[in-house]
Amino acid sequence: MPAKIYKYDLYGKRESKLDFLAKSTLSSIAWQELPEDNEVWKIEGSGKADYEKGFSIAELFIEYTSGFVTAKDSLNIAFTKEAMIKNIQDLQELDELNFRTKYNAPKDSRDWKYKNAKDDSLYNDENKLTEANYRPFDIRWTYYTGNSRGLYSSPQKKIMKHFLKGDNVGLVFARTQRNPEWNAIFISKYMTETKLGEASTQSGVAPLYIYDELGVKIPNLNMEIVTRIANKIKVNPIKENSPSLK
Repeated sequence: MPAKIYKYDLYGKRESKLDFLAKSTLSSIAWQELPEDNEVWKIEGSGKADYEKGFSIAELFIEYTSGFVTAKDSLNIAFTKEAMIKNIQDLQELDELNFRTKYNAPKDSRDWKYKNAKDDSLYNDENKLTEANYRPFDIRWTYYTGNSRGLYSSPQKKIMKHFLKGDNVGLVFARTQRNPEWNAIFISKYMTETKLGEASTQSGVAPLYIYDELGVKIPNLNMEIVTRIANKIKVNPIKENSPSLK
């Protein structure tokens, strides 16, 4: 007789999980029985061959990364361009104690340090002021130098630069999430913050185009997979002609 498999999803912080487990027994937990025909459990069995006919996002896009991490959103993210300029001015002009108090930055972390952030902001360049996609349908302003462990702890410059060089659009996605409803998908034409597509963990972004050193726009796609899709739906792959993405 086949074994029966049960599951129970437990969300929350570690303390609440430990408290729940300490007060529960195997018989008191409201387990959910997984159906025998659940496709998740058939991947290693009869459904494996069909599953492997597909492809992952990581295979479709040549370049991708997680979204940027500022480590100090109160400083690096603002609703308006003017507010962002004021944040940078405060970092440069306020003494350390007043700055830390105003921006709720009582101590440094491994990847964000007050002195490094201040040094990173000293080379004023208005071109570094740019819009960024902070949360779904929430476009804000930031001052982006692209330097790791400066203003940002992790700017992900290798990928984000392709949103700054010209027209682009990116697929925002997450491989895992803790939210009970799956909603880890979005699109954006801006640089993207790591919690944009999945707030409980982090999300990645894959730009449709990458720009070479001469500014030429190149599709960031595995053309072998694009051809497979085209053959499946019986159309010819469209040659890239750098259309404007307005």
